[in-house]
Amino acid sequence: MPVSADAYATIPVCQNATQTGCFVSWRTYREDFEPRPGYRDTVENIAVVNPLTWTTRPEVADASLNKGGVLLNFNKGPKPDLVSAEIRGAGLFTSKPRFFGDIFFRTKNYHIGDYNLFYVNVRENAVERVNAFVNGDQ
Repeated sequence: MPVSADAYATIPVCQNATQTGCFVSWRTYREDFEPRPGYRDTVENIAVVNPLTWTTRPEVADASLNKGGVLLNFNKGPKPDLVSAEIRGAGLFTSKPRFFGDIFFRTKNYHIGDYNLFYVNVRENAVERVNAFVNGDQ
């Protein structure tokens, strides 16, 4: 979910995987998507955290860092290496996910799958941050 970096006066954008008292935000697009000026999903000064590295650095995080995303059939379990991710400007840009029937998957705005694409990484990071908080490793 896209959140402006200055949305909260006292809550900063997270800069690493174990930082607490902070927030993460991203808006996911396919790597070849180019939002036009005034695009309806634009948020001013968006905070973008890469859910594969948990940093705000604009570098490509290889799909091998993706521990598993979930697709339409959740019961089939997470699919590892689903997408790579790169922060570029005000968005998180990913490779096109590969799955049976992906030839028909033409959308370039992946916002509806912001969490699905990085499901296992998000779950594991929630545990990491709770442990850091409980242990005082902030």
